[in-house]
Amino acid sequence: MPPQNPALEYYQSLFPQQDAANKPNAEIDPVIREIRRDRNDEIRRSMLQSGSPDTIGRATRLGREFDIAPGLVEDRLDEAEKGLAVRKFLTLAERYPAIGKFAVANPRGAATAADDYDSLSLLGKVWRSTKETVAGIGPSVASGVYAGGASV
Repeated sequence: MPPQNPALEYYQSLFPQQDAANKPNAEIDPVIREIRRDRNDEIRRSMLQSGSPDTIGRATRLGREFDIAPGLVEDRLDEAEKGLAVRKFLTLAERYPAIGKFAVANPRGAATAADDYDSLSLLGKVWRSTKETVAGIGPSVASGVYAGGASV
């Protein structure tokens, strides 16, 4: 008989050997086997009936944007994306009136640019800051001209 190792016995008492996680199917209870078969059938059915990964991703993104279930927009992705672009454009037009004026003056141009939300937002910020800068310079120049005219 080999000599006893107290450290090994202590380790084995802390971490007893466990059964293998992947036992052969022959040893599985028939009820568990039926549950697994039903689960696998459900997964297979749902994957075969679902759309492509890109379609599912688009539907999920639009569902989050509209705060609805993705399945409600999955059949009408193009319409939902167009509605989202319109909603974002209207929000942008409210925030930056110059873009709203552009949309009224040039509706086809606004429809073309509606899906480019980030660039339009940046353009709106530039227009607003330019307007505020010019509005701030006006009184300064006017006061300088007035003061200069007084010294002549």
